[in-house]
Order: sequence, then C-alpha cells, then structure tokens
Amino acid sequence: MVYAETGTESLSWRTKLLTRKYLINLSYKPHNPMHKPFIQLATTTTQCKPRSSPGLIKELDFVKSLGISLVSHQLHLPSTYKYPPPSTPPDCKTSWFPLNKEQAMACRHRTTNLFITLNSSAPVTSIRAYTDGSKSSTPESTTCAIFVPTLNHEHAYTLTKGSSIFTAEVTAIYQALKFIYDVDDCPPEAIIYSDSSSAITAISSNSLSDNEAVTATREIIASLKSSGTRTRLAWIPSHTGIEGNERADRLAAMECNTQDGDSINNSLSPKEMVSIIRANWATNLLRNQQNCNKSCIQMRTRLGTIKWHQHANRQVAICLHRLRSGHNRLNAFNHRIDPEADPSCRFGCTAIENTRHVLESCPRNEEFLLKILQFFSARNLDLNANNMLGLNPAIDSDSQFKIRNLKTQFLTQSALINII
Repeated sequence: MVYAETGTESLSWRTKLLTRKYLINLSYKPHNPMHKPFIQLATTTTQCKPRSSPGLIKELDFVKSLGISLVSHQLHLPSTYKYPPPSTPPDCKTSWFPLNKEQAMACRHRTTNLFITLNSSAPVTSIRAYTDGSKSSTPESTTCAIFVPTLNHEHAYTLTKGSSIFTAEVTAIYQALKFIYDVDDCPPEAIIYSDSSSAITAISSNSLSDNEAVTATREIIASLKSSGTRTRLAWIPSHTGIEGNERADRLAAMECNTQDGDSINNSLSPKEMVSIIRANWATNLLRNQQNCNKSCIQMRTRLGTIKWHQHANRQVAICLHRLRSGHNRLNAFNHRIDPEADPSCRFGCTAIENTRHVLESCPRNEEFLLKILQFFSARNLDLNANNMLGLNPAIDSDSQFKIRNLKTQFLTQSALINII
C-alpha cells in the first residue's frame, strides 16, 4: 500500500539496495578510509559463526552470486592516462550537426544533403569512420559496430553481459580509432561520426571517469596525436538517412541476434554493476509483493494515490492508514513490540484487539456501526475490514467515498481515532 501510493519501498528492502550500491561504489574508491577494511572483509576466508557474521558478509555473498566481482578489478594496473588540468583543451576536437534530432527527423532529405555538404568540406586525406552501439533484452546482449568506408572495413563486437549502451557507444569509438591507429599509413586526421552525444561529451571532457572504455579512448586519442593524427569526434543524428550511420546501426543490431563477431571482455563500471543489482532487486521485490498474503498489499497497474484512502483531516488520514497497514496502537500490535503487553481488547473482550476486531466484532462499538451496517446491507456488501478500509477494488468509487465518510464518523463517535 505504501509503495503503491508513494513509490517508497519498505525500509528493509531499501536497506538492501543501498547497502549493495555502497559496496560497489566503495570498491572503486581506494582512498576511502573504509576501503581497506572492505577489501579485508571481501577476501577473508575465515568462517564466522551464524550469529556473529558481519552484516556486510551476507550482502557481499549476494553480489557475488550475481557474477559481480568487487575485488578482481583492484588487481589491474592503473591507467597510464594522465589527466590534464580542467583548463587544458582536450586532445580531440568535437563538432555537432547543425540540426537537432527533432529537426533532422522532420526532413530527412534536407538532413542527408546537409551531411553530404559538411562531409565533403573535410580534407580528402582524412579517414572517416561511423560507429554505433546496440543493446537487446532478448537475447540479453550489448554490441557495437564500426564502418570505415575509405578503407572498406566493417566489424561488429559483443561486449560483456550487463554493459550499458553508453559503454557500447564509447567502445565503438575506441575500436574505430584503434583500427585507424594500426593502419600502416599515418593519416593527418581521423573523423569519427557517432550518434551518441553523451559518449562524445565524456571522451572530450577532462573529468575523471570510472568507465574503462572512456579512459582507453582518451589514451588512443593521445597516441594518435603523438603519431601525427588529429582526432575529431562529430555528432550526427541517428535514423535520419545518413548511410554510414545506418550501416553501422544495422551491423550492431545484427550482432545482437547472431553474436558471431569478436567478443570484448570489458570490465563493468560501477553504474553498470548498480544497474544489474537494481534490476535483480526490483524483480525480487515484485515477487515478494506478489507472494505476500497481507490484504493491504495489492497488485495495481499504476502508481499514485487512491483518493478514498485520503482525507482532508490529517488525524483521520493517519488513522485510516494505520488501520490498513496494521501498524497502529491497538493492543495486538503493542504486543508485537512488547511481548509482555496484553493483546486482548481493552474494553473487556477476550478477543485479540486488532483491526478486524475493532471494526467488525467488538460489542462496545456495535451502536456506532448502525449506519455502516445499513449502507452495506442495502448494497449487499459483506461487513468486513477490507470493505470498510477501501481495500476491495470491486466496489465502485462513489460507494468507496461514502464508506470512507461513514467510517470517519464511526471512528470519531467511538473515540477510536484517539486510540489508533
């Protein structure tokens, strides 16, 4: 109920997600004071007693069960790329197509003619390459492809499972630059056409990056510069009829289905690891909610508040929410907190004082239930806690609001509003 109305999960589920995200991010921060204790905990072979195990051990084991290693990347040598000061211009130049995606899609003929004009204005000696990335959920795969028309070369690659589309786009740029770097003749300029503005922005920035593909691309650009080849990253809109981009897109999409190209064993970035964790967590949360037997937890097709669950009077609204969730000040819940507390009805009944009892069967409240009884009997509704609390989706909305108003009167007249 709380999740459906506010989008907020229970504290225990949020704790699981936040703990796993913390472990992933901590593994990439060697200067953090907690990094060394974390590595010791993650690599220890000591078997702890069941009731004496550190709390993070369980979450570490869960992350490992998803195939995510939090310590293997620590053994890699540090990157040789030296980050320049932020004021230093990047090693590569960037250019942007004069039309945005919406304008380019509106008139493809104009877009292709404009691209031909811009492309022909570059020197003939420049090597041009088109890159693209693709991601598929069935089958689950992330791929990239390059197309170099000048050298009549095209190739597709399959990345590590779980890689993002951003990594695929950056890796495609890296593979195109690497191919140009390995060419015998040293071209004066390499022009890479990509439809990913985020990849171009990340590569041309001097900011630190925890994505290995970004760092590797910056290194190959620096190597090309030292060998006399300038690099220009040019953004072009996708799916607008630009032939080189369309061909790279088809290659990447085909590789998603066939996966017969070269495999790239790239390491996942922290964001990609968190995405895997979040997807698994969301699946388990949904399964837990579906299997839950609590009447206040129901599957709905959309999020958002249910209007008859609300009330203009804050005290009434709080009381209704507490009755639906079962977390209130009735003796049954007090007994859950304090086992020595008496769970029986405070008005002399021998029954357990819970939501169902005070709304359905407590003799003390019978006189205050008369109007609700008449309303339910006129509409052939069963007098039970679910119907009274608005948890029966089969009841029409007009009746739900009338039941809420009658229930408000009942809670006020019986003084239960001051107890719950």
